[in-house]
Amino acid sequence: MDESAAAGDPSKDRNVTIIHSQCVRKDQLDTFVQYKIRPSYYTLHTYYFAEAHIANRGNEQSMHISPMRDAIDRGSFEVGKRADLVVLDKNPLKVEPIAIKEVKVLETIKDGKSIYKRP
Repeated sequence: MDESAAAGDPSKDRNVTIIHSQCVRKDQLDTFVQYKIRPSYYTLHTYYFAEAHIANRGNEQSMHISPMRDAIDRGSFEVGKRADLVVLDKNPLKVEPIAIKEVKVLETIKDGKSIYKRP
């Protein structure tokens, strides 16, 4: 990671989100926290491209694609921070892996306002 962009103050909030952070390492996530950078994951990426990643990167590295748990363990919830969320019709952690794609979004909340509700 090129640290020159921090201009001597890595803790300054630059409102940066890195899109498609699929292959970020744990040590890079620690740097994200230091620089107040948010990772963004394409959650179905591993569903659609798992076989290609395993073939190209091997099983060990592929098992760490889209490391959401590692990012959550480093993120924090505080008053004043954004916490956009979705309400789902099923718990994706309790359905069969093949059925995750069938979980429906019931509502999306952004900046404290409902921006989508399933009819």
